[in-house]
Amino acid sequence: MALTLLATLFELGIPLIARELIDRLSIGRIDQLVMTILAIAVIVAAVAEYFAAVHASKMGLSTVQRLRFRLIGHLVNVQTIKLHDQHSSELAAQVMTDTDELKDIFSSDLAALIGGVLSFVAVIALLLWMKWRLTLVLLGCLLIGALLITPIALSMSSLNKQILQQHAELTRQCTEWFRHHELVKVYGATPQVEEQAQAALDRYYQLALREARALALIGPISNMMLMTSMIALIATSAYWIAEGTLSMGTFTAFLLYLFGLTFPLIGMGMFFANYQKANGAAERLHALANLPTENVQPGSAASRIRTLRVEEAGLQLGEQQILQNLTLPDMQRGLVLVSGASGSGKTSLLRTLLGLYPLTHGQIYINNQPLSLTQLGSWRHRMAWVEQEPALFQATVRDNLCLGKTQVDDAEVIQVLHKVGLAAWLERIGGNLDMLITEQNHQLSGGEKQRFALARALVRPFDMLLLDEPTSALDTKNAQQMMSTLTDLAQDKLVLMISHDHSLFSHADQIVQLENDKLVSIQPKHAHSA
Repeated sequence: MALTLLATLFELGIPLIARELIDRLSIGRIDQLVMTILAIAVIVAAVAEYFAAVHASKMGLSTVQRLRFRLIGHLVNVQTIKLHDQHSSELAAQVMTDTDELKDIFSSDLAALIGGVLSFVAVIALLLWMKWRLTLVLLGCLLIGALLITPIALSMSSLNKQILQQHAELTRQCTEWFRHHELVKVYGATPQVEEQAQAALDRYYQLALREARALALIGPISNMMLMTSMIALIATSAYWIAEGTLSMGTFTAFLLYLFGLTFPLIGMGMFFANYQKANGAAERLHALANLPTENVQPGSAASRIRTLRVEEAGLQLGEQQILQNLTLPDMQRGLVLVSGASGSGKTSLLRTLLGLYPLTHGQIYINNQPLSLTQLGSWRHRMAWVEQEPALFQATVRDNLCLGKTQVDDAEVIQVLHKVGLAAWLERIGGNLDMLITEQNHQLSGGEKQRFALARALVRPFDMLLLDEPTSALDTKNAQQMMSTLTDLAQDKLVLMISHDHSLFSHADQIVQLENDKLVSIQPKHAHSA
């Protein structure tokens, strides 16, 4: 603000100094002092304008940086069920692309608006003071230009919102095509992908072209306004100069002020156009920021997990009832195997225990303490999870295995890899924990990926281990080896595992049978064996 004000004041003074210089030159006088003052004013104005632009850019970049940081933190903590209809690449596009629309407002447009408003008010006041009739001619031309630009600026909000939405959709589609390119090739779906790509690109092109046409009108309208103002100014000034009521210096000052007004007015016009564009982005970002997050209110921290109990648990996702009045008695140490037909609510049960799905009704108790009153972060810190389809980051082997750990002991990591049966795989990669695991480079088979996920769980300290079909991609030998590892863990920890494989039931201390999102039976090991 201070630098913009300084630059504006000196720029306003330049035409007045020039008027004095020209009036003196017209009578044959050369004033070195006036010329020096004029040169100093031009240099100071330029330097102040430069530093104002630098600081404005810094403000814009830092503002957007903080906004992106807050959005990322918010989205990571949003309730899982609220992201079911969202694609990760669309969310990423909103965090990066939509915030870029706001960056320009803070980096350049806001400074241009401040300087433009200051310049406009001050210049009009000075022009009225110098020659009010000539100023009225100039204001008439500016008013016509403003009336032409305003509807263009107002149309930008909804148009830009559509462009950003289409950009996010295109990003989502590209992500899917590139991620599953092998499936596309094998099924001969390349023509289908190309057709979809052409349609999506055409929609984006048409929207972007409409925006380009609208923005392209602002420059010509501003130039037309400038030319019209100049012609009107010269025509009326010529008459008054001939009449002797207007000096050449005043006429020159008017011309300089007219040129000086052009850029601020264009900047103000671009601000309102970009402001409307940013409005569209802000609406989308506002929707993200209002997504409900997990319950992170302060509560009691989870101590060592000794017992887990579920009472009358009900879970509904949209219109679908997933769990109905599910009750499980106290579970302590041991291997508890959860079985049931597909869709009976087994995976959803694990997700509720992890706090990913909040119960519609009922309660989960940890050490006789309701989960709703327990700090989720502290609760999860004492748990480990092996998901049905293990997710791997594009990161090193070490980073994938030590997710959430700040202190990494390579010897411990290698020991755990041996424990889960990945010694041969580790030897195959030369024991290189810094090897990059990528989406397209398949360093792990399906079975190896499941054992890798178990290793990631075992690297962290935990009291309770949740596993979702951890042996589905393993052969009989490796499945039995994994069950042996889990049985050892269950000696002093609670291991809750989903499985359809009846050959593994003999390892369980307890079998929980679900059917149609309800508990059917709980069988102790000896009852099952019998």
